[in-house]
Amino acid sequence: MPPALENPYALWFVLTAALAGLAYAFVRKELRVRAVFFGAILVGSLILIWPPYEVNGQPGKIKLGLDLRGGIHLVLQVVVDDALNATIDDAVQTARDQATRKGINFTAASRVNATSFSVEGVEPARVKDMRDILRDFFRNEWEIREPGEGRFLVQMTELQQRRIKERTVGEAIRTLERRVNQLGVAEPLIAATGNRGDQILVQLPGVTDVEQAKRVIQTTAQLALKLVEDSAATRESLLQNFQGKVPDNMEVVSGAGEAPGQPVFYLARREAVITGRDLKNARAGVDSQTNSPDVQFTLNPAGAEKFKRATGANIGRRLAIILDGSVASAPAIQGQIGADGVIHGRFTAQEADELAKVLRAGALPATLRYQQQLTVGASLGRDSIRSGVLASAAGMGFITIFM
Repeated sequence: MPPALENPYALWFVLTAALAGLAYAFVRKELRVRAVFFGAILVGSLILIWPPYEVNGQPGKIKLGLDLRGGIHLVLQVVVDDALNATIDDAVQTARDQATRKGINFTAASRVNATSFSVEGVEPARVKDMRDILRDFFRNEWEIREPGEGRFLVQMTELQQRRIKERTVGEAIRTLERRVNQLGVAEPLIAATGNRGDQILVQLPGVTDVEQAKRVIQTTAQLALKLVEDSAATRESLLQNFQGKVPDNMEVVSGAGEAPGQPVFYLARREAVITGRDLKNARAGVDSQTNSPDVQFTLNPAGAEKFKRATGANIGRRLAIILDGSVASAPAIQGQIGADGVIHGRFTAQEADELAKVLRAGALPATLRYQQQLTVGASLGRDSIRSGVLASAAGMGFITIFM
């Protein structure tokens, strides 16, 4: 096409002039004006939508939906209890830290269920101090009860549970949008659905690798780096020195061992040195020594400062890299580490790339479960488009004949 005709107005003028010439040459005199008028409108409409569909990688003016282009239709349920449990665990840690800081002795502080936690065995002389701490830190949207001497039960209100539920679903939708953008999907539909408000509708037109899309969408990608106290081949031997009980400020996390099918259990601190929230960027790479795929990450300034301080104070200790509740690796800290780190694991190149994508997009606030899955083939879309074009052409032909 000549450069001058790349301007849509110039192209419309030239085609309309050509149409007028044809009308004055072949159309009856009383119909010429009407033919030119309607023809100019039709030509302008065609220019506005051309090309209508994607051609050779060039996007079209008409965005095809799932029913015409093919792709996947998913309905996912957000397991809101994950977010509630995380909130309660944070509250337990806060209560434990504040009581320890004030020198208050107590037997245990633990989660009762997804909406409440308890503090038990508070020494009688410090019950009032413990009550004041709980009222100070859990004043709003919490209910504090004392079911027994030296025992406190702290529970979320219905209002707070509803807010956490709504916030969790909203964060999940925003995270899914970022992940879908990493896949390069045009015109996706991601929205809340269902009467209970805990379901998400995901429609991805034009997706060809359905399994990859499902993996990227569903991976929680909760990343945490925690200091390791000990490790063992079994949970029982790991807790031998603690009378079989996990200390309040610790947790047991498992990971793959050197031999396939033989896990290793780690006793790690409950409080993370850094989490996925501290990430600035993540990318797939290759280990220079083993030539195996890995994931390299960069921390934001606040995360880098925390990481530098913690690694500098714990040289020689092991640091567990925990991804979605499982230890990917637990290397020893050789020296102070700043903003850059590496996640080693038994990754394939594709798995490392997918992990980097979901880490960049951010972790999901809760687990997602598939409720419904439907794959729409592109052939159905092509048949629908062909039928629509034929019907439009036939209608235009009849109008032209009887005009």
